[in-house]
Amino acid sequence: MRHRTLIAGGVPVKVVVILLVVVGGGAFAAAHFVGNARHSQGSAKEAPKQEKQDESQDEKGGAESEDPGQVVDLGEFLVNIHAADGSLRYLKTEISLVVRGGPQPDKQDKGHKEASGEPSEGKLPAPSQRYARDVAISVLSSLTFETLRTEAGKQQLKSTLQHRLDAALEDYRVADILFTAFVMQ
Repeated sequence: MRHRTLIAGGVPVKVVVILLVVVGGGAFAAAHFVGNARHSQGSAKEAPKQEKQDESQDEKGGAESEDPGQVVDLGEFLVNIHAADGSLRYLKTEISLVVRGGPQPDKQDKGHKEASGEPSEGKLPAPSQRYARDVAISVLSSLTFETLRTEAGKQQLKSTLQHRLDAALEDYRVADILFTAFVMQ
């Protein structure tokens, strides 16, 4: 007579092991497919953005197409913003810009950064830094608390900052705005 090993509830161990293997395999497959789907969606979203950048670079000149840009830190900002109820709130943020053009900073690893396609890091000249900070403060303090709470509001802020800073910084083309901190209260 065969002796069966049962676990709580009278279910044979073999059945439990088979269920665990099937469920585990299904979970692995689902994670694998979701990961691949996200990766392909990310690539699909980046492709139109890259095409737009290529078109704008072609309009300004082909030599710029290889320039990954330079990341410049504008620093920390603390500005008052208005709320719909009339109260004053504040926004504390740190902003960096990805810019193209202008004088390139002297860096020991400049050749490495250029070869890797990563933006180099530097600072704007003092007068340009002052103009850029003034523009950023004006734009930051012009929006409301309710607007900045939404993702669309943050994207509007990025777009407005990019447009206004691009116009203010004659020697540079502002390619992107990076918020490295963003706190409202």
